Amino acid sequence: MTLIAPSELLKAYEKWEQQEAAKATPAPAQPAPASRFRYTPRTKAQWERRARQNYRGLGPATRTAKPITPAVTVAEDAATDEPKVKVSGKTKCVCGHARTVHCAGNPMLHTPEGSGGGYFCLFEHCEGQKFVEGKMVACDCAAFRVAETDTPKLKHPKADDFTACANCGHWRSHHCKARKPSKARKPKKPDKWQGFEVNGEPFVCKHVPSDPALPFHCTSTSCAHSADGVHFCGCERYVNPLAKPRVKAAKPRKPRTPRTVTAFMTGVGTPAEMEQATGEQP
Repeated sequence: MTLIAPSELLKAYEKWEQQEAAKATPAPAQPAPASRFRYTPRTKAQWERRARQNYRGLGPATRTAKPITPAVTVAEDAATDEPKVKVSGKTKCVCGHARTVHCAGNPMLHTPEGSGGGYFCLFEHCEGQKFVEGKMVACDCAAFRVAETDTPKLKHPKADDFTACANCGHWRSHHCKARKPSKARKPKKPDKWQGFEVNGEPFVCKHVPSDPALPFHCTSTSCAHSADGVHFCGCERYVNPLAKPRVKAAKPRKPRTPRTVTAFMTGVGTPAEMEQATGEQP
């Protein structure tokens, strides 16, 4: 058996202490080689310059990034939105009267006393009254609105049986009604009157042939007003004075080819066009 000398044990113990001390205090970082990438954070001025940069260069200095709004859940969105008011006949207007007191529905012809004429209401104006200085006066509400910021509902008048024609001035009920024939191969014989009628009572019009027993039908909305039943109004079509004007969309124009180019391509043209196209005299 061989014993270790005390000097050897002392050296081994000193070496072990050095290893433990090296583990407790790490070695200083070595400088990175020149070929290795090293990240350098940008300054605030560099970030602002990069944010304003586009493909044309730098944008205006006042341009800033839009703030990011946090996402709102469906429950939060439903809680923040104002509840929609369902309009009914009992809904109150800003004037204090219910909608049933307003002139709702289709436009009506109003003829105030002493005015000498009438007008069609284009808005749901109020027909109620209010108490002002001890007297009942007509409400001055011009249109029904739930809130002051609401846009008034616009109505458009429609022609009825008593709307005068814009061409001849006779009522619409005095004009014929165009009746289209059946497109069936074997059309059924009509059981009712196919001509001009007023309140279900048949009358003679300019579409009736010389023999009323022959089958016929009105083919246009011409005027059937007549004093003697023989001579009728010359209006051939009812013109609705309340109809909305139709606006036709403008068609894009095709680019026109100059005649000088055509003359150069085809070789056919006037002497002036050939000279302008080729630069040479013909």
